[in-house]
Amino acid sequence: MRSLLPDLVKLIVSVIGHWQRLSSVLARFIVGDGIDPQGNDEAWIADIPLGAAQPDHWTNTRGGNWSAAANWKPGVPTAALNAEIDAPGMYSVAITSTAIAYGLLLNDPNAMVTDNSGPLTLAGSGGAANPNGALTIDAGTFVLNGGALNAGTIFIGSGGALQIAKGTYTLSETITNNGSVTDKSTATITGAVSGTGSFIIANKAVLEFGAGDTAPITFASGSSGTVKFDKSLTQPTGTISGLTAKDFIDLADLPFNKGQMTVVPSLTATGDTTLTVTNKSTGQSVSLNLVGNYLHSSWTLSKDSSGTGTLVVDPPAPTSTNNSPPGLDHVVALFTHSIAGFSDQSQHGALNTNPLSQIVTNQEQFLANPHHG
Repeated sequence: MRSLLPDLVKLIVSVIGHWQRLSSVLARFIVGDGIDPQGNDEAWIADIPLGAAQPDHWTNTRGGNWSAAANWKPGVPTAALNAEIDAPGMYSVAITSTAIAYGLLLNDPNAMVTDNSGPLTLAGSGGAANPNGALTIDAGTFVLNGGALNAGTIFIGSGGALQIAKGTYTLSETITNNGSVTDKSTATITGAVSGTGSFIIANKAVLEFGAGDTAPITFASGSSGTVKFDKSLTQPTGTISGLTAKDFIDLADLPFNKGQMTVVPSLTATGDTTLTVTNKSTGQSVSLNLVGNYLHSSWTLSKDSSGTGTLVVDPPAPTSTNNSPPGLDHVVALFTHSIAGFSDQSQHGALNTNPLSQIVTNQEQFLANPHHG
């Protein structure tokens, strides 16, 4: 029997590539048969989405409101239609009231969708009551600006960006981030996180990871933000760059015990810093990967806002130590001894890349000078 409609098979395969992220319900069809190189009968099989929603395209390249029927073809999205914002141009789509779609695909680099007051529900196969649809940002920017988002997954392509501009959010969606996520407010990510993209903390934002994170984290210039790790003892933490004296690292699951905390920096082969924070009484440690050389930094450990975790901050180095608080004499002496040893070894060609074993007790500071800047 000869093969049936090979061109149709190719078309089906190309369609699947487009719809796979928008529907997880697939059926396997035999679309033809033929003879393999060994002379055996073979079947041509394609996995085709069942009940995949039809596309609903944004058409107004001057921008406008999501709820205006004239901006869409065929009309305002419903739970049975995939909203696709991919018209070429520079424009903004505003969500100012309750909105729903099967899924949302944003695929124009100059387009921006702003969720001002939503909520936006991406129903997927679960329907409005149990939404599991996909927010797919292949290109362009999606902004959470006070409106809610109810979805199952968030996919951010290399040309895409998700911004959290205003409001307090708990994102339980599974997030694949190959672009960027910028937090300018308060966000807790409880879903699984993967991808090669970055998380950016701007302004006074708080970004909390309920699970592990392997993606890089960047404190934006001029920020005074906080990154919080709920499971730093058991889950990975991404590299941290841009950390200054105004930024905070909250290790929520590392207990803070007065007089039992140590912090030790060490330089890696690439010139970056591994910062190891330890609770001696519990024997627990967390290693943080900081981009840049922080060997000459001072560090303060204290209780976090919950009263149980450990807050890590690199405060500005003082210009004078004339008014050093009581209890720092042994620390300053240890620091002086370490620097002397470092200098001596340097002159003899045996460079010690970790001269500072810094001890922090009850918010006391080991003052390393000069400050890294």
